[in-house]
This record gives sequence, structure tokens and C-alpha cells, in this order.
Amino acid sequence: MKNRILALSLLGLSSCVFADSELPSSSYEMTITVVEQSLKRDFPSVKFDYLGQTLTTSVDECSYTGTLSEHSDNTILLSATMSCTNESGSSYSEMPDFVLKPEGEEASMSFGDGEPDVWTYSVKVKKLDL
Repeated sequence: MKNRILALSLLGLSSCVFADSELPSSSYEMTITVVEQSLKRDFPSVKFDYLGQTLTTSVDECSYTGTLSEHSDNTILLSATMSCTNESGSSYSEMPDFVLKPEGEEASMSFGDGEPDVWTYSVKVKKLDL
């Protein structure tokens, strides 16, 4: 009996120690916009039920696949790819990673010469209240 109580106590203690080092389980809603030259793609929002989940959303001939996961120092990491297929062929892009606050935030990255930018990738990640 003493061994059983000791084992349960140690199990409870170890779960408390490790629980503080992880982000609490939360769900997030994410909205993605990609602008290439003059073509703007507003992907339908997706809801992540937990960190580490991978989801795909599509608009027109393009699919966006993103993973929202726990990162270091109480941040979250968005990693994604985008692929498009049309009459002129297909393309595949590794999207830039974004490190975000756990309560969610907006982030954007642009590339291009002159006005306007040739390519802009924007995300809005919102933590949902449970």
C-alpha cells in the first residue's frame, strides 16, 4: 500500500512539474491571405482544436496546409506550405515560418521590388475562448 501511495505521489508531482513548462491546451482560429502581384487569395479560416494539428484550406486552385505547434519560450510556431495548380502548371512553396504569441497575433511578410510588392503573405491567429 505504501508503495502504491508513493508511486501515485511521484506521478502527480512529475505531471505538475512538466505541466508548467508547456502551453495550456487551446484552440485557435487562423485566417490567411496571400497576394501575388495583383491576385489576392483570401483562404477560408480554419480552426485548430489543439497545438500540433495540421489543417488544409483551399481557395480557387490553391491549397494552404499549416501546422500550429508549441515553440520555445511560451510561443507558438506556424509552419505552412502552399500549392497551386492551373492551366499553366503547378507550383509548391514552403511558406515562411512565423513565431507568434500564445494569445495570438497578426504577422505579415512581403517580398518584391518597388511599388507594389510582388508577394505578400499575411496571417491572423486568434486564440479562442473555451
